Amino acid sequence: GEPGLGVTRMLWTFAPISAFLDNVPFAAAIIPVIQSISQTTGIPLTTLAWTLAIVSDVSGNATPIGSSASVVGVAIARKRGIYIHWKEYCRAAFPAMLLCIAVANVMLVVMYVL
Repeated sequence: GEPGLGVTRMLWTFAPISAFLDNVPFAAAIIPVIQSISQTTGIPLTTLAWTLAIVSDVSGNATPIGSSASVVGVAIARKRGIYIHWKEYCRAAFPAMLLCIAVANVMLVVMYVL
């Protein structure tokens, strides 16, 4: 029932999953999960919905397949003769995603918990 802990767990659990799954289907699949979490823990659904929106959006940028924009960007680069390999992409994007999730964690706790 602790909203700050719930938001934190949700962010750090869902971030790596969403990094490897397209963010839109991931978010759609998780909606019933957050509804259940809200009913079980009493954490407001609005808080969990914002957490899901942020984690699915930000995490998708960590890998070339995590978001539609990444897929399109890599494909356009390839058409122009620029090959972006998984390792190269993730080396730059994954740490940035972790930093964004950490900032989002603080922001969500300040906005919805404190």
